[in-house]
Amino acid sequence: MKSGYFFVVLLLLNIFGSYLNFNIFVESFETNGRCETLLETSQCYNTLVNHNIYLIVNQTQQETEDILSYLIGAASLTGNQTCIASFKGLVCLKNYQPCQTFTFNTNSISLPSYPCQSFCDLNEYECSNYISLFPNEYKCNYTTVDGPQYPDNSTIYDLTSIGGPSNQTIQCTADGVTANSGEVDVPCPSPLIKVSQEDLDTKKNYFAIGQCAIPCPFHILTKYQEKVSYYTKAVVYFLSFFGSIFLILSFVVMAGKYSKKYEIILSFTAATIIVDISYFLEFSKPDLEFVCADNDPGRFISQESDMRCGWSGFLYQFGTMGTFIWWSVACYDVFLTSRIKKNIYFKFIRIGAWTLTILFGLIPLMGKTYNSSLISYGCWIYAPTHTDAWQYTLYYVPSWIMVLIIFIFTCYGVYNIAKMYKEYPNRNVAIYNMKIVFLMIYLLFVITYNSFFKFYLKESVYEELLVEWVDCLYRTQNSLVSHDERCPLNLPGFAFRYVGTITTASIGFMAFLVYGIDPNMINVWRNSRVSKAVANKVTSTVNNLTSRSSSKTPSSSSSSSSSNNRKSSRSSSIKMKKTSGSESSLSESRDILVNSQSDNNSNSSSVNNLNNNSISITTQSSSFVQNDSTSTISNTVDNDEEPCTD
Repeated sequence: MKSGYFFVVLLLLNIFGSYLNFNIFVESFETNGRCETLLETSQCYNTLVNHNIYLIVNQTQQETEDILSYLIGAASLTGNQTCIASFKGLVCLKNYQPCQTFTFNTNSISLPSYPCQSFCDLNEYECSNYISLFPNEYKCNYTTVDGPQYPDNSTIYDLTSIGGPSNQTIQCTADGVTANSGEVDVPCPSPLIKVSQEDLDTKKNYFAIGQCAIPCPFHILTKYQEKVSYYTKAVVYFLSFFGSIFLILSFVVMAGKYSKKYEIILSFTAATIIVDISYFLEFSKPDLEFVCADNDPGRFISQESDMRCGWSGFLYQFGTMGTFIWWSVACYDVFLTSRIKKNIYFKFIRIGAWTLTILFGLIPLMGKTYNSSLISYGCWIYAPTHTDAWQYTLYYVPSWIMVLIIFIFTCYGVYNIAKMYKEYPNRNVAIYNMKIVFLMIYLLFVITYNSFFKFYLKESVYEELLVEWVDCLYRTQNSLVSHDERCPLNLPGFAFRYVGTITTASIGFMAFLVYGIDPNMINVWRNSRVSKAVANKVTSTVNNLTSRSSSKTPSSSSSSSSSNNRKSSRSSSIKMKKTSGSESSLSESRDILVNSQSDNNSNSSSVNNLNNNSISITTQSSSFVQNDSTSTISNTVDNDEEPCTD
């Protein structure tokens, strides 16, 4: 969102333009005007010297006070205290003109004294930067049918219709206000928050118009939309986080071996976890208050004054760019695998990928550009100046390059997989390859969507709606109705933001669905040394407990058991002598059966491997993760690939 002079100009144009619809200035001579005493509660009471004021027919002081609040509040948006004080004096004197009463025979008439030209000229000088935006009634050259509204010396009235003179002169008012300098305490309409000028000058990241700051948190969505968005993010990010943790445990702890392909998946998964952590930080405070400063109402957190903002911005930028970069590497690896080529430059790719990821995260941190904004729930690149340059250089342009890379390799992968399936149809391999293709296409959509998200929202529309909202607050600030009812703010783009939230949050979960829910993953966990060690430990513990319970037998049975053993020892020895000769041959025949069965299994396995050899090489070549059951491609591509230590 634009700020500073541009936004004030835009807002003043809107406010003063709206004011023209209900002005109540004294623009023509009226014989039914009246004099009244200015109420002590008036915001002009301490500004005006003369409290005997002139009101036209049907004009009330309460109506005038509403208009004054609106105009003075608008002037306060300039942030120029000298201009505000000067303009307040002019507004008060113009709307509450000094009143004089004249009697001719039995007829009485009340007439106003207009502000002098010199007094108006002083206001134009003090508000020279904004005077062109003020309503015409407050410009010194304003003239009606009765003549100049800011006369040089006096105004002449023709009162012959009521028996008076034809040239009744009323002197203009040049010193009708107590002072035109000093700080004017202009209240801010709810829910805007009054902030001292010292805080605005010394503390970062107020979104203030004059001395009125937009509240934090700033609810740009309805309560229902916020609730839906909050719970969706909570569920999807937790699923993504634990899905990514499962993949890391599977490939690092359970697999027991490391390859280039495993490292690519692990690096990609680690980046998604970092993104998840950056979002978990937002949940550390309720009701979207993560972006709000702890002790400064109305101030949004910034990297310079709030450490959590720097961490949030760095983790999000680092994790997001790491996710995009490592998925580009993954798509390149799929391309090489489908062509049965080794990734011989992986050591350089690894260094380059992590170097770029770190730089994309650190440069904004060193430039102190991680800040929160009105329309964000966390911190990202929002520089005080040249925000677009920072965002384009460190996020959008690199993202577009990676979108192009991923698009090319995704198209090639889809084409190659379809071609291979047509030549060598294999249902299991086809299902796995289609899951890889789905993930490639899905992440291509996610990265493309995020890299063009800035242009969907149309910040200019947000600015216009925000201007109208502030305008409404000033116009209705004396209303007893809550600001939510009298000035509802519903910014568009919820659908776009919601889709962006779901897609970004679900990256880790989608990777889990593709790589985690797979028959090969079951084999990894089943055959893992860790799983076997845990199973053996559990079995050993159960056996120990069972043996301890069974060893406790009654002592009365020991004598009976001893007698039975002595009785059977003789017959047992006779039987042993009769069968000792055939035991050897039984053992030999058992060994032959086992060896024969082993040989048969070996031969059967060899035949199966031979029969499936050509199909495995072709159909598995495009698979990103090698399947142990059809690992012939491993011998072709990664046979000499050592664990990821190169």
